Amino acid sequence: MASCVGAPTVVVELDEFEERFLPALPTLHPRTPSLATGIVSHLQTTLSRTSESRLNIKERIGTILLSAIQNYNLAEGYHARGYHYASETQNSDDAAAIAMLYPKEHAPSIRTEQEDWSRVQMIIQFESGGAPYDPYHEDGARPEDPSKGARVAARDSLLSCAMSTFEYQHRVFLYGLYINDRHLRAIRLDHSGVMTTKPVDYLKDPSVLPRLLWRFAHLTDAQKGADTTATRLNETSDDYRLMSELGKANVDLDIDYEEGASLPPFPGTSRTTAPQPAPSPRATEDPRVFKHVRKMFKNSLCRSWPRYRLKVGEEGREFLVAMPAMISSSSLFGRGCRAYVAVDCLTRQFVWLKDSWRPRSECSRPEGTVLAAFAGDSKLHVPTLVCHGYVRQPSTPVTARLASHVMQEPQTPRKMKTRSGGQENAQVLGMKRSREDDCEGEGLQPSPKKVSRRPPQSLPAYWHYRFAVKEIGLDLENFASGWQLVRLIFECVRIHSRAYKEYGLLHGDISPGNILINPVATWKDGKEVIVWHGMLIDWELAQCVRDNKLTKVGGDDVPILSWEYASMNRVSNPRNMTTVEDELEAFFYVLLWYAIRYMRHTLPSRSVTPFITDFYDTFKRYSNGGFTCNDLRTEIIAKARLHYRDTAEILFCDDGNAPAHPLNGLLFELLRRFQARYAVMQWNKHPNGDPGTTQYPQKLVDITTAGRPVLRETHNLASRRPLAQTTRSMQAPSAKMHDMARSLQSHKGVVALFAEWVLKNSWPLHDKVCDRLSKTYVYTRRFIDVPAVVVAGSGAALVSMEELHRKRTKLVENGEDASR
Repeated sequence: MASCVGAPTVVVELDEFEERFLPALPTLHPRTPSLATGIVSHLQTTLSRTSESRLNIKERIGTILLSAIQNYNLAEGYHARGYHYASETQNSDDAAAIAMLYPKEHAPSIRTEQEDWSRVQMIIQFESGGAPYDPYHEDGARPEDPSKGARVAARDSLLSCAMSTFEYQHRVFLYGLYINDRHLRAIRLDHSGVMTTKPVDYLKDPSVLPRLLWRFAHLTDAQKGADTTATRLNETSDDYRLMSELGKANVDLDIDYEEGASLPPFPGTSRTTAPQPAPSPRATEDPRVFKHVRKMFKNSLCRSWPRYRLKVGEEGREFLVAMPAMISSSSLFGRGCRAYVAVDCLTRQFVWLKDSWRPRSECSRPEGTVLAAFAGDSKLHVPTLVCHGYVRQPSTPVTARLASHVMQEPQTPRKMKTRSGGQENAQVLGMKRSREDDCEGEGLQPSPKKVSRRPPQSLPAYWHYRFAVKEIGLDLENFASGWQLVRLIFECVRIHSRAYKEYGLLHGDISPGNILINPVATWKDGKEVIVWHGMLIDWELAQCVRDNKLTKVGGDDVPILSWEYASMNRVSNPRNMTTVEDELEAFFYVLLWYAIRYMRHTLPSRSVTPFITDFYDTFKRYSNGGFTCNDLRTEIIAKARLHYRDTAEILFCDDGNAPAHPLNGLLFELLRRFQARYAVMQWNKHPNGDPGTTQYPQKLVDITTAGRPVLRETHNLASRRPLAQTTRSMQAPSAKMHDMARSLQSHKGVVALFAEWVLKNSWPLHDKVCDRLSKTYVYTRRFIDVPAVVVAGSGAALVSMEELHRKRTKLVENGEDASR
């Protein structure tokens, strides 16, 4: 189930919402329909049955209103279908009652209960229980509120349906209605957040619901949220048939992608392709296709998924796409990145097309701009840019007024009071968010008393962006041996080094998904063979750390997208500029990620998934809003030794299961350097040897069942000490540790280290095993809440979480900094 936790939310008056999004167009025949008196009476009778369950009441409301929509043609040209969704809570009353509006000509058959997400135009959710069960109620829900779970369930049900609609369609925004007993909210969702009206009594004013539906039905497709640069293909069109033919295997053109494979002579004697229009003068590309690319494209041609023709770049170059090969986010809000194996309509070649939404406030350059700067550099093994550009929707008198519309200047951002239920993370709507994918706070809303007196509010602006590249790589998990894994990552470290030296760029998001295998056909000894290269992709967050071939970019607006692979320093200090040391540490975590999952080692198989969860997915969250990595990662770096629970030391094994693998030496050498880095950092912060207050707190507070604060033992960076010894002076790092720490400030030392171990002859050939990560594993960022931090010897009083929450809430309401 998707979640909208942390999504910016703006609450406006209904008349303001209608004026901005659902205006009464002068070309329409004037009509002011109202709910019939009998319908209003029927609804009032239903609401008076207090003995009935909430589920029955909201189902009755839905049945009555859906019948009215159909029988009185309130949404002209649309058909409404109702659905039920089980609740994830234990209370059956929290089950969702939701209806979708479909165009009449594309409405699903009444005999099927399956939704057609590719045709949904509006979502209507029915609820009962009044304000305590309204997820957008301005008063919020306290943690002890028994209806809090129902609010979350109602909010997530609506969002889950909206996200499915966005996944199947190419859409800018989506409208919805939230009907809770006798009150109604109009809702508009897009990647920037949620805009909702204040609740309106639609029984007191029976014209409200029919008016909203009538106006919606007469908007253009663009005004309803459709992406007009994406044209849906009809099943009888030439483009649709071309995609079907290109998805079929071709023995003359399909070539093997395994490293070392020899390719047959080319061109073939016969070529079996579907009838196609005359080739373009620019269709001079190699027509051969790697088998994995053809397979990926074939898999995208899912029968239930629509096919589209997309425009990319200023010149409007067109591509054919179907189901995404990758959807990077589990939330509707934020970047909404999707990637496709697409067909270039100009060359009829397969390309990799990426569609995303970039925060307007973000200072990083679009990925296409970075790849264009790399063009022609043969030493940089990065994707080859085909085209790129922001998506510009055609403007109309109505869309010109839409808030946070694609590529249009948003309304002047204003600071707004916010509230946070659960995470004390003050945010400003219309301003940047430092952790764009952080989903740990409640929806943000302005004070209900001030909305009516303020100018129109706006959500943060996002720009729609697309680009296409030639290469379609393989996931790194396809490596055949430990030596190949290390070699491919080593190549990406070298790419990273050159990008830094020659272009002043740091990648900013080193993660497994951004290191791919790129098969290349190369001539060796008179025959064409396949060679694998490591390819570093996704330069969207690349930071220019010095003036060189690109404009310098600061680090304040660059978020952490891959928390699980970010360095400990980056997690603890997200506002600081990314450094070379941070990036090299991230490469280490990627190497360890694959090694733990796919290679022989002494860690029991049953412990692999818990290790991944504890090491990569778990973070500490302090009551002042700060974060640090988990104790396991901190201790492994501090001791420069891989271990986990009962496994004293994790060692990788060779083909004979002996713990004598070369990878052990490489990982140990890298750990020693990271150990030295953090020891020196700790010493430089406290040169007098007093650890004092650090980003690795010496004392943490646990709240026991009796409610009494209890101090527990923790680890500092340099060593594991009992609590009584935390005030002891730290030992100064040795000269050798200073040298190792300095070696991370440039790529030279790590590149030499990788080269030394890659060239060793002792690598086993059959050290890869099946993935030992549980098939049920789903990455979920986990936070261990630490109520308060007490500095040893400081005499500071223990502060409860409730008191801290009250103080920060008051600071936020006053527009002050809540992190102090």
